[in-house]
Amino acid sequence: MRPCFSLPLRSSSDNDPAINRRWWPALGLMICLACVGCPGDPPATSTNENPKSASDDNGKTKENPCDGTMSTIDDVFDLSRLGRTTTVADGVQRLNDWQRSCAPSDIASNLTPELEKLLTPAQLEYIQDNRFSLRDGEHLRDCLLDKALASHAAGSGVSEIDRVTLLFGYVIRSLGLVARPIENLPLAPFEVYLFGKGTVADRAWLFTNILRQLRIDAVLVTPHVAEDQRGTAQAAPYLIGVLLEGQIYLFDPQAGIPIPAPGGDAKSATPRAATLAQATADPAVLKQLDISADKPYPLTAENLKQPDLLLVSDAAFWSTRIRGLQRQFVGQRAMVIADPLGDEGPETPGLISRVRQATGEFWNDSRVRIWEFPEQRLIAHTAMSGDQLEILDGQLLPFGAYKTIVSGPGGVQGLADVEQQEDRAGDRKYHPGVTMITRTTSGAQMRARMDQLQGNLSQAIREYLEIRDKCREVLHVNTPVIERFRHIRASEDAIFWTGLCQFQQGETRAAINSLQLYRKRSDAKNWQHECQYVLALSLATDGHYKEAAAELQAADPDSPEQFGYQYLIRRWKAAVPAQ
Repeated sequence: MRPCFSLPLRSSSDNDPAINRRWWPALGLMICLACVGCPGDPPATSTNENPKSASDDNGKTKENPCDGTMSTIDDVFDLSRLGRTTTVADGVQRLNDWQRSCAPSDIASNLTPELEKLLTPAQLEYIQDNRFSLRDGEHLRDCLLDKALASHAAGSGVSEIDRVTLLFGYVIRSLGLVARPIENLPLAPFEVYLFGKGTVADRAWLFTNILRQLRIDAVLVTPHVAEDQRGTAQAAPYLIGVLLEGQIYLFDPQAGIPIPAPGGDAKSATPRAATLAQATADPAVLKQLDISADKPYPLTAENLKQPDLLLVSDAAFWSTRIRGLQRQFVGQRAMVIADPLGDEGPETPGLISRVRQATGEFWNDSRVRIWEFPEQRLIAHTAMSGDQLEILDGQLLPFGAYKTIVSGPGGVQGLADVEQQEDRAGDRKYHPGVTMITRTTSGAQMRARMDQLQGNLSQAIREYLEIRDKCREVLHVNTPVIERFRHIRASEDAIFWTGLCQFQQGETRAAINSLQLYRKRSDAKNWQHECQYVLALSLATDGHYKEAAAELQAADPDSPEQFGYQYLIRRWKAAVPAQ
């Protein structure tokens, strides 16, 4: 049985009934490529190589064939359709049509010999390939979701650093921390967003990708490790350094908080971010995160004075073909899909030039390298084994909820993917056959999840409430074990994600109620840790600092997030009015 939300790798005309393993769900009302944009984007710096529109014998303007190809690409990658009537594989075919007929001819390699030394032979081959691949199509899909998240998750902060801090908090709340990926699967960004759980590296990677859509650069800041020791030394802890206003603002993806700036206001749920200059000038800045004298924070002012800087990117952003395609993603279609390492021209610096200028005194050529994690993860993702893909299918099951109860011959109840309701407004006299409304319910959980990620929070909440009610109905009848698992898990997820949506909307009291309801479920287990954290944040945001601190004090003492938890506990206790 093929889930209604699956994204098969094969073309949409393939009728193989087996679940296609190479695609991911992407139903939901999402922003299509044609309407994703950033009002502040500069105009394109390169000319469009597409042929000009012509006129027919009657003087009417004919559509530019290349414009038509791009419109088709827009349609294919419209995430409200992707997986139902189109596939990423279809999109890759259209991209190669554009590449053959419309791609600009002046896109040459901008890698200097020095930059080439930073790349592996496999990366160089991928960058220089002229044909678009499945990885490129998934890259375009992931960028689209990054853009959608950037459009709403950063909120409406007064300053850029306020918006970045809000975005960081969104990523931390949205990705529950796990020691390793779900079932050790090499998940791409889209899948990490979908499941809502990620490693420290996933948090850093996804946060940086969303910042890229806001045209804000970031690096990883970590103590220096000699090149000959990198393969044997234990992985050093790192911070995310956001490059803004001539400073490097520090965020800890494991602790889940910004490094607190000196003299911050205690009467707020989370601190304002310190800069690297502040953290290295005053040892007390990083020592704020010490748990105790015998559990110090692993990073110090001394070991960050001459740090290694890791560039967060992957080969898809550097490829020649995607650099050419980037020229089409301007105006209403604006989105960052290419971010080359080298300069495109004197007025268009590449990633390395921008980071060099922004990091100032902390830049050292010998201590700058590309973070290996994103590329390694994406390569492993494209090479998943059959066993891994089977496991992936199992993780997808809850997103197929909910099924509709139907009565078969003899009154035997079963489950169907659609429901029928009487059309009370229909004119039965003149249209006797049009009296029923048919609606697909299978995949409703996926549609709600996509609405949530897009920022349609009120719509997502309504959908989650319906899913919970319908799942309850399904569980009251005799259903196969696999369907019970699907609907139990979907109902559990829907309650927690409702609380997340309410918190994001600023409805903290409603979020508190939803999260407390989740904890009362006898079968609630998948989101207990995340529920505790978001509930504490909700209480603190609502001014209940004592109760918020008590929530985090009850957290697992061995949690890797304890450095952040203990700081927040002290902060919130200090905000409690004296009795």
